[in-house]
Formats: sequence, C-alpha cells, structure tokens
Amino acid sequence: MTFWKKGFRGNEVGRKQRSEKKIWKEKIQREYPALITIGLVVYSKIRYPHPEMFEKAEEDHREFRFEKPFVFYMAAICMFAFGFHTPCG
Repeated sequence: MTFWKKGFRGNEVGRKQRSEKKIWKEKIQREYPALITIGLVVYSKIRYPHPEMFEKAEEDHREFRFEKPFVFYMAAICMFAFGFHTPCG
C-alpha cells in the first residue's frame, strides 16, 4: 500500500529520475559510515600498535558455570535475533 502513496505509478521518466536520486542517497548513506569505520580502524592501529599490552594477565582461571545473568543475556540475544527473522509487513 505504501508504494501507491509514494507515487509508485507514473511515467518512465519520473521513475528514472526518482530512482537516480534514491540511488545517490543510498550510495551516500552506505559509503560514509564505511569510510568512517575504516578510518577509525586505521587510526586505532596507528595509535595503539600493540593492544595486547593493555590486557592484564589473568592468573585465576575459574571453571565456567551457567549463572543467572549469563542465561538472561543469552535469552535476550535469542529474542533479538528472532525479531530480525520475522518478516516485515
């Protein structure tokens, strides 16, 4: 139904002009975050060339047990993933 409200029907020229504008917008929305992310990764690699130096060595190794916060966290992650799986509309 939204296609009809946004002017899905029309002549070929109108569709082509709208699609070029839409393609340009999508290209900008897709490329800028990617460039920013790559820039941040390169900056952090230059700024901190050896990140393992920041980690303290753990001497106390505990046995893994399913504790209540971990179970709650895993259930929340599963619900979040199922939310993306459901079809929209």
